[in-house]
Amino acid sequence: MDYFGDGVDRGLQISYALEEKPLGTAGSVRHAVLDLGEAILVVSGDLLFSIDFGSAINFHRRKGALVTMLLLPYHAEPWGLGIAALDRDGRVLRYLEKPAGPQDIFSRLINTGIYILEPEALTLIPPSTFFDFSRDLFPLLLNKALPFFGYVTEGYWSDLGTLELYRQAHEQVFAGNGGVLIPAGEIAPRVWAEEEIKIAPGAVLRPPLFLGARSCLEEGAAAGPATVIGAGTVLGAGASVVRSILGQDNRIGEKTVLADALLADANIIEKHCCLQEGVVLGGYCQVSAHSTLRRNVKVWPHHHLPSHTFLEGVTLAGEPEG
Repeated sequence: MDYFGDGVDRGLQISYALEEKPLGTAGSVRHAVLDLGEAILVVSGDLLFSIDFGSAINFHRRKGALVTMLLLPYHAEPWGLGIAALDRDGRVLRYLEKPAGPQDIFSRLINTGIYILEPEALTLIPPSTFFDFSRDLFPLLLNKALPFFGYVTEGYWSDLGTLELYRQAHEQVFAGNGGVLIPAGEIAPRVWAEEEIKIAPGAVLRPPLFLGARSCLEEGAAAGPATVIGAGTVLGAGASVVRSILGQDNRIGEKTVLADALLADANIIEKHCCLQEGVVLGGYCQVSAHSTLRRNVKVWPHHHLPSHTFLEGVTLAGEPEG
């Protein structure tokens, strides 16, 4: 909500619906849609894609579908994904969420998490009740033999549902795959920067690299390759950030090294620290000077680590004490 606001500056009108209790993927859509007068397009929020929605909507209308699921041919094992089988007309014959083993794989068409629903489909979702698309609505459509279709798209699609997939998606964007455009100008080959950045003398930029608005590299700092520096983030003198993704308003101290790290917003990493090999920090953490975090350390938000901390392969979860 903070990022998009009401959408006016993007030529949009955006409203938000908040859940007081979890309602599931379908129940939350039913809760959010106030006007049942027209078909809706549902897009899961943890996706990166470049797909022609116009063709999918035309298919949906042409088939007289109640629900259309956008599907994608998938050439790897579809573990953790939904799969569907279609007849020659595109009607869904069978659907399975997350195959348990090779014996369950009857199709290589995966569910993209993007759907077109007619108003009548929304009436099948009970209000104020936990209800899931894959586990509740789709079986209901199949059991009632309602017009449930699958549209096969060839567009670019990537799930962002795990940290590793999130990292891979950044690599794909840097590689220019999928037609996803980086919304910034190039200040050097494959170095993209938004407005009001500050780069001190002696700072080093290694492509591919993205610098968010108002980010700052102090003298001798180095960023990249394969790195995102979020808006307002500051790299102190001599700091080095490699193959890492940093959110907004982080402060990276003097001669601190980050390699293969992922930081959310507003973390403070003091001087002479080393975070490497898959370290993840939630927002608003503080890592005090001369600390080392390595080998997939994960720290939930608001934790404060004292100076000379050494952590390896652990997770600090929950709210910190005090």
